[in-house]
Amino acid sequence: MEARVGRIGDNRLSVEHAYPASLVALQFDQSSRGCASMGATQRACEFAVADLRNLWPAFERLNQSRGTAPYGELEGEGTEDERWRSFCPDFERQRAPSPAVVEPTASARGDLARAIIYMHFVYGLPLEPVVTDPNILLAWNDADPPDREEIAREDIIEAVQENGRNPLVPRQ
Repeated sequence: MEARVGRIGDNRLSVEHAYPASLVALQFDQSSRGCASMGATQRACEFAVADLRNLWPAFERLNQSRGTAPYGELEGEGTEDERWRSFCPDFERQRAPSPAVVEPTASARGDLARAIIYMHFVYGLPLEPVVTDPNILLAWNDADPPDREEIAREDIIEAVQENGRNPLVPRQ
């Protein structure tokens, strides 16, 4: 799902997958992120790719820069890259040494961790391709607990999606 949802200045926003759709498809033995290969895993793949808990607004250029690089922790805070500094000063990405690693902003780390942990437990997706160290997700979850906005988002998702609630996000 790649839905255009607007712009902030010159920066396009789109709906993107926290756990990359291409990696979801691979785990379900599907040949593409659209889960179009017929077979026993097609339906499960479609549900996982479309799960609203894994879909987030993102600056398109930042998401493209990330690709499928795993999340992790990097030295220092904030970006030195002029392309990102003006609209996302805390975006951090490292290319070398390989592999590339992306560190999300502090205010998004807990939300992201809870989404990825949810995808792991509900769909059986491995943590290793999307995070450098699974323990980071637990640390991010603890350091950035659910706020009112995330709880309200989860309330809406629970109402429209038929597979229950993310147990890591409490009710209001």
